[in-house]
Amino acid sequence: MVAVVEPSADDLVLRVPSHAFTTRPPVVRNRTLVPAAALDAMSYAWGSRDYAARDVTVHRIRDVYVLGEGLVFDRNLAVVRPSITQHSPAEIDMAAAQLQVAVTAGGIPVLPGVTLLCAKRGASNYGHWMYEMLSIAWLGRAQLRAGEWRALVPWAEGRLAAVMRDALELLEVPPGQVTMAAFTPQRVEELLIAEGLTAHGGYISPMVIDCLAELAEGVAPAGAARLWVSRVGDSRSLWNEAELCAVLAGSGWTVCRPGEMPLREQIGLFKNARHIAGVMGAGLTNLAFAAPGARVTSFAPSMMPEIFFWLLSELCGHDYVEVRSPQAVKQVGLNAWDGSLVLGLPDILAYLA
Repeated sequence: MVAVVEPSADDLVLRVPSHAFTTRPPVVRNRTLVPAAALDAMSYAWGSRDYAARDVTVHRIRDVYVLGEGLVFDRNLAVVRPSITQHSPAEIDMAAAQLQVAVTAGGIPVLPGVTLLCAKRGASNYGHWMYEMLSIAWLGRAQLRAGEWRALVPWAEGRLAAVMRDALELLEVPPGQVTMAAFTPQRVEELLIAEGLTAHGGYISPMVIDCLAELAEGVAPAGAARLWVSRVGDSRSLWNEAELCAVLAGSGWTVCRPGEMPLREQIGLFKNARHIAGVMGAGLTNLAFAAPGARVTSFAPSMMPEIFFWLLSELCGHDYVEVRSPQAVKQVGLNAWDGSLVLGLPDILAYLA
């Protein structure tokens, strides 16, 4: 078993207060469809009204290795605890074994100077990047000396790489200050590790919302006031969603697939929308760009234990309603809730009225 080490108190270089906030319980339609296990998983968050103030901290650790999805090991090959983000013990052991082989072979590339770790588990997911990693780069740009650090971001290709580039550009983090992480080990002279901006599945700092608000400042609103976020052809979509999209488009809704659009276009659509609806998924993570008071209708699989979209809407001041739906037998995807949602067209339109 790999040893786990904590950053030393002597290594603390930054402490930034994140203010308290309150939430309202979610409005959940068809709540009786949700299995007891899923309700139990969500009950603590749904029942919490007061989120206390917290500190966001940054520690500086010298002479470490970074590999995989942001795992950090010290010179003794112990894993640094804040870098463990949804990694299983088996995955940590596998990474440690890979690192040991690389250390024995020698020739590990070195990143000189100061590097801010902006890579975590789930880097291939748009929402994880926007909420859990981009905000770290934003914090660095606001709190660290310009030009004296680099952002180590996840490895990405295609559309996600373009989104990452555009997001960092909107936050005025220059390309020359950004390095993509490798899945193979890299040795880092001085690594900065931030903690406290998010806790996956349970907490989002208001500072993350501040980051995304700044990201959107220079983007003009566009599109219709009603926005449907489509998942046609994907897992976890409405079984009749293609028909629904045609009806909505004929009724004045903008129907979009955010994953196929440049980031600026996504931001513009959500900034202009006053009613946003769709099935829970990556596209709805753009909710933070919608103005306070926007109406959000989130269609959710009955058994999916997810509180992120409700919590996000609470932080942004949206009017959030969650519609739980029966599901067809799962056909694609990794999880039990990845099958199609089964709701009649008249019922869907009634929830959107």
